Amino acid sequence: MRTLVVLALAAGCSSSKNDLCSRAVNHVFELTTVGEVSADERKVVDLAIGAALARCRSEGLSDAEASCILAARGLDWDEGLRACPAFAARPPTWVIVRPSREERIRIFGGTPTPDGPRQGPVSYRSLVGTIKSTCGLDAAGSIQCWGQKIKVPSGTFTELRADDTMVCGLDGAGRVQCASDSDLPLRLPTEPLTDFDIARHRGCGLRKTDGSIVCWNHLDDAGLTPPVGQFVEVALAGATACALGLDERVTCFGNEPLASPPDARFRSIAVANGGICGITTAGTIACFGDGVERLGAPAPGTFRTLDCRRAHCCGVKDDATLSCWGAPHEVYEPPAGKFTSVAVFVRHACAVRAEGGTICWGDNDWGACNVPQR
Repeated sequence: MRTLVVLALAAGCSSSKNDLCSRAVNHVFELTTVGEVSADERKVVDLAIGAALARCRSEGLSDAEASCILAARGLDWDEGLRACPAFAARPPTWVIVRPSREERIRIFGGTPTPDGPRQGPVSYRSLVGTIKSTCGLDAAGSIQCWGQKIKVPSGTFTELRADDTMVCGLDGAGRVQCASDSDLPLRLPTEPLTDFDIARHRGCGLRKTDGSIVCWNHLDDAGLTPPVGQFVEVALAGATACALGLDERVTCFGNEPLASPPDARFRSIAVANGGICGITTAGTIACFGDGVERLGAPAPGTFRTLDCRRAHCCGVKDDATLSCWGAPHEVYEPPAGKFTSVAVFVRHACAVRAEGGTICWGDNDWGACNVPQR
């Protein structure tokens, strides 16, 4: 789960909650991903926020410009600002937006790849992805990837997981194997597992022997001390992990723990930014945590499967159709049809059709939606 930067000393920078500059600056930094920050790095971030606030006030932010900024949401907020007439007429110098898609293609080279659904004939058992890549596990347990080249473990697997730099698989014996583009050392559990998840080069899994939780790799600053008990599912995002117990209750732990409501019982769970969503025993979607407002209201109806990533979720409903909510807009409108599973990534998503085959949709700048045709 990404760490959203919010000014720690907001009271010192704003004399009123109605101060447009304070609200706009804080909102922009909430939308800006900076990863997990140490104490020293946070000082730099706080200085940057203070400088942005001073510049905002010196430029005299207008009500119209502030409305543009405060209306921006999700990972596509920069495109929303470009489309706002007031912002385009006089962009505040302290708001730095990334290049447009056309500019990125020109800068990095390559032939523009049109956004839109791409479909292939293989029904993947498990799908994982990053911003630029997608990987699927075929019926034989082999990994097939498309988009930007990415390192993957060798062998055959029953499940796949991925974060921004690493792809891991669970083999037939329950052992986790990983491949990474990062130079960080990698320590993996030696005991067999039944389920696992990874994020920010860390992992947590369920021991095959007793269903207890084990976590590994770069745990010093994450606070990932597992709770005692037996669990059936674990989900990890940054320095937060949540697990679903045999009693259908959710327990969260880590540096940013999410307290689960005492009356909530779930069939499955998925962690998003600062919050957790799950399919309740009644089949409906319930979300909770400090960050769930970024997701918006969950889709109505009853669901079979659910997946979340950052600020958006998609699920397969009981009628086998897809429903998505949150941001970015590229993922919001899924394809029509009947499906058995869905997986969401940073700016795209993929789903397996009930009649066979896999379809991906969303941002395709790097070919992450170009599902192989064989």
